[in-house]
Amino acid sequence: MTYYIAVTIYYGARHSGQAATNLERIDKFSSVNEIISCDAGTAKYYGIIKQNLRQKGHPIPENDIWIAAIAQQYGLTFVS
Repeated sequence: MTYYIAVTIYYGARHSGQAATNLERIDKFSSVNEIISCDAGTAKYYGIIKQNLRQKGHPIPENDIWIAAIAQQYGLTFVS
């Protein structure tokens, strides 16, 4: 099964030069793939990841932490 994490992709599409086209492409793609939602389990992974990054002095953007948390929660490999 394919999993699709829709965290910031809609924001990026809306702010692109071809918003309508990109939004349509996202909707088509997401209609045939499973959408993974954030929940309390995701928040636990988020906290662990953010704290580890902070301790190492390697902060990353908040949305990237949410994406990583969902991927870890479901045992997925994340490719960007």
